[in-house]
Amino acid sequence: MVLACLVIPRLSDHYGRKRVALSGTFLHLTAACGILFTTNVNVALLMNFFSGFAMPGRVFVGYAWM
Repeated sequence: MVLACLVIPRLSDHYGRKRVALSGTFLHLTAACGILFTTNVNVALLMNFFSGFAMPGRVFVGYAWM
């Protein structure tokens, strides 16, 4: 999540806040469904990583876009 906080806001300045916020929301939704339906611990950890990476796009950029 810390690395994503350094990268995602800069991407939103370059590519637009709407695009980054919506892709972060989609990635977070996909990761949450992956965690919910997986039975493998390694896949759950990978989905947790994606969820943490998508959080700044969903929360911080979405708030700035709002």
